[in-house]
Amino acid sequence: MTIKRIWMLAAIMSLLAAPLAMAADSPSLTKPPKGDAWKPLFDGKTLAGWHTKVQPDAHSLMSWAAVNGVLVNVPPIGEDLHGIDLVSDVELGSHELYIEFMVPQGSNSGVYIIGQYEIQVYDSFENKTPTKIDCGGIYDKIAPSVFASLPPGYW
Repeated sequence: MTIKRIWMLAAIMSLLAAPLAMAADSPSLTKPPKGDAWKPLFDGKTLAGWHTKVQPDAHSLMSWAAVNGVLVNVPPIGEDLHGIDLVSDVELGSHELYIEFMVPQGSNSGVYIIGQYEIQVYDSFENKTPTKIDCGGIYDKIAPSVFASLPPGYW
């Protein structure tokens, strides 16, 4: 069985906590993995290859954009408003996924694997002992094996 290697850069942000410029100007953005085995899921320019989980409506708004080479989620501000999950058009079997992300203070998000396991993306920098709800863990199932959170605003 061949393991596909994929990578993407994503910023999970809130307009109250961080301006869009933070996505490109934040410290410590690294280069994606090297080698022909690694294939990008995001082209760095558009949302080509992605679709929303549901259609936008009056309460569920499109909140994703390609900004300065980064996939950015800016949740809508307002009562009863929320963003829509973004789903890759690529269907994967066995794969290794490399995601570099940056979150502002207090952020909480996740990356779903095969539509059912959420890898937590969460501002848990202050939590020195990882739990099942901390960044890098499988949400509410398995704590991350290594504490790898950086301060808010860092890649």
